[in-house]
Amino acid sequence: MSLNAEVLYFLPEEQFVSYAAVALSVGAIYDHLITLDREMRSKWTLTQLLFFISRYLSDAILIYGAVSLTINTKTRNSDRFVHEYLHSTGLLTTTHRSCRHPFVAIAWGGIIAFWASQAITIVRVSSMYNHSRKIVILLVAMFLSEVIITAVFESFFDSTPPYTVVSGGVPVCLPASPPWWSNLFWISIITRETLMLGLSINKVIQSRQELWVNFQNSTPERPSLMFVLLRDSIFFSSMALVISIMNCVATFYLPYSADQICIAAATFGTQVFGSRLILNLREAYHRFVEDEYSEGRARTALPAIAFSLEATDVSLDIA
Repeated sequence: MSLNAEVLYFLPEEQFVSYAAVALSVGAIYDHLITLDREMRSKWTLTQLLFFISRYLSDAILIYGAVSLTINTKTRNSDRFVHEYLHSTGLLTTTHRSCRHPFVAIAWGGIIAFWASQAITIVRVSSMYNHSRKIVILLVAMFLSEVIITAVFESFFDSTPPYTVVSGGVPVCLPASPPWWSNLFWISIITRETLMLGLSINKVIQSRQELWVNFQNSTPERPSLMFVLLRDSIFFSSMALVISIMNCVATFYLPYSADQICIAAATFGTQVFGSRLILNLREAYHRFVEDEYSEGRARTALPAIAFSLEATDVSLDIA
C-alpha cells in the first residue's frame, strides 16, 4: 500500500477517534455541571486546590482538545512550516509548529489533572490509616516516582514534533510515533493503583464489623461516612486499575485508533473520578455533622477529613 493510500485509510480512523474523544469530553463536562450545586454548598479547606486542578483544569483541557480535534490544521503562512514533497505519492508533508501546540497542551494539562486526582486518592487512603508514617512514606514515594517517570517520558515524547500531512487538500495533524518503551509508564501507574486498591480492601477487612453496624444503621439515601469513604476508594481504584491495564494492553497489542480511544477513556476517568471522590465524601461528612446536631449529640470524635462547616471551627487536615 502506498503512503498516500495509507494516509487516506487512516483518515476515517482518526475522525472516529476524534468523535470518541469529543463525546467523552462532553460526558465529563456534563458530570461536572450536574454536580456544580454540590460543590458550592459549603466552605472548602485544604482539598480545594486539588479539587480545582482536577476539575477545572480538566474542563479547560477538554474544551481545548475538543476544539483542536474538530478543526483542521490550517497552513497559511509559508514561514511557519517546512515543505517536503513526496513525488512518488503526491503527498505534502509539513512540520507545522501550530500542529504541535494542541498535543503538548492537552498532554501536560491532562497529566497535571491526573496527578491532582492521584493526590486526592493518596490523602484519602492515608486518612484510613490515621496518617501512619509508614503508609504516608510509601504512598508519597510511589507518587513521586510515578511523577518523575511520567515527566521524563512525556518530555522525551515532546522532543519529537508532530507533523501535518496534506493529502487531496485535507490537512491532518498526526502525532509522531513514540518509541515502544515510552509507554512503560503505564506499569508504574498499574503498580500504584494496585497498591491503593490493596490498602483499601485491607482496611475494609479490618473494619468489617464496624462497617456492618454502620450499614445496618444507614439507608441507601443516607449511607454512613465510613461506607462512602471505603466504597469510593475501592470502586474508583478498581476502575482506575482496569483503565490502566486496558491502556497498557492497547499500547502494545491494539491498533493506533484503539490505543487513542483508551487514552481518551483514561482522561475521562481522571476528570470524573477526582472530583467525585471529593464531592461524595464531602456530602457524607456534612450529612454526618447535621445528624449529630439534629440528635443533640456532642461531636467528640469526628472522622478525620478536610471539610468544615462555616458555623463551626472544625477544620481537619485530610480528605
